[in-house]
Amino acid sequence: MLTNTLVLTLGVLASVLDSALGHTLQALNILHIQLQVLASDAYKKSQRVAVYIEMKGEEVVTKSIIADMLAKNKTCFIPRYDMKSRDMDMVKVVYPIHG
Repeated sequence: MLTNTLVLTLGVLASVLDSALGHTLQALNILHIQLQVLASDAYKKSQRVAVYIEMKGEEVVTKSIIADMLAKNKTCFIPRYDMKSRDMDMVKVVYPIHG
């Protein structure tokens, strides 16, 4: 009985560690992609940039890229998709200026 409990506990622990490692690797990959975008010459030279806003945990988080664009007064566009017509427009992000 104790052996079965120990095996079950180790199995649960292994599953938790595997999940945590997966999330850590995913976060590192996302950070790497964000840094590549922000460091690229194309991004640095651009004044108008289109970027998506992530919708699920599987996509690259773009909040820091958008924040950088707005801080540097770049014009930011995000896609707007109409499911009925299947049209996609790029919409300019308008944000309040504090000052």
